[in-house]
Amino acid sequence: MAERTVTLQGKQVPFTIAATYKWSDDTLIKVVNCKMFMDWVAKTDAQDQFAVKALELQHVDFFGPRVGFLKFKVMMVGKDEKEYQSVIFMRGRTVGVLIILECQGQLYTLLTIQPRLAVAQGNFPEMLLGMLDEQGTFIGPAAQELKEETGITLKVVDLTNITTLIHGDRFPGVYNSPGLSDEHVTVNSYHVLITPDELDDLRERLSERDENDLIALKLIPLQEVWQFTPDSKTLSAVMLFQELQSEGGRLPAPQSIALNLPA
Repeated sequence: MAERTVTLQGKQVPFTIAATYKWSDDTLIKVVNCKMFMDWVAKTDAQDQFAVKALELQHVDFFGPRVGFLKFKVMMVGKDEKEYQSVIFMRGRTVGVLIILECQGQLYTLLTIQPRLAVAQGNFPEMLLGMLDEQGTFIGPAAQELKEETGITLKVVDLTNITTLIHGDRFPGVYNSPGLSDEHVTVNSYHVLITPDELDDLRERLSERDENDLIALKLIPLQEVWQFTPDSKTLSAVMLFQELQSEGGRLPAPQSIALNLPA
C-alpha cells in the first residue's frame, strides 16, 4: 500500500491510498503537491479546533497530467479529545462573474442556461462561471458564449472582486457545501452602462436561441433573479452586490461601453 507523510500542524501525518485502489506512490506525490490540497493544508494549519491524525485517498480524477478532483477521508481529534472522521470532496476554486447591465437606472443581468447533469436539469440558470488564464482573461464555455453574443471579453482588470471587498483574505469565496467540499466561487461583478437601443437589440438577439445550442444566455431584470433560479452562488452574488450597492461608495462606478453585438 502506497503511503506518504504530510506535515500538518507541525506533525508528520500518514497519507495512504485506500486498499481498494491500486494507484502508485507517484499519484500521492501529485496529490500532495497540487495547489488545492496545499491550500487546504495551509488553512488546516491556521486553525486549532481539530488535529488531523491520518488521511486516506479514496479517489482522484486527472485532467490530463493535472489533478482535477480529489476525494479523501480525514481522521481527526477534536478539542473534546474525541475522534472524528470526515470525507472531503475537493475541487478548488471557480471564478464567478455577475454581469450587471444598467440602462436608464434599471439593472439587468445575464445568466447562462445550460445542462447540469448532477441535478438532472437540461436548462439550469446560473451566473457566468469559468476561470482566469495566465493573462487574466476570463475563459470557459460561458465566457465564449458571452463573447459570441455580446462581443464582450472579460479581463480581470475590468472585474470588481466582491469577495475581497467584503471578506479581505478571510474567505476566498462563496461556499456551497462546506460540510463536504472545499468548492468555492470567487464572486466578481462587471457593471456597465448600455443604451435603450442596445438593450432592445440584445434582448432580441438572445431570444433567437438555436435549439441545438448546449449553452445560452438569458437577460433577466436583476430584481427578478431570486424568482428565476434556485442556484445558491447566483443568489449569493446578487445579494452581496445589492448590499454593497446600498452602502454606497464601496463599488466602483459602472463603466461606459459600446456593445459590439455580432451580426
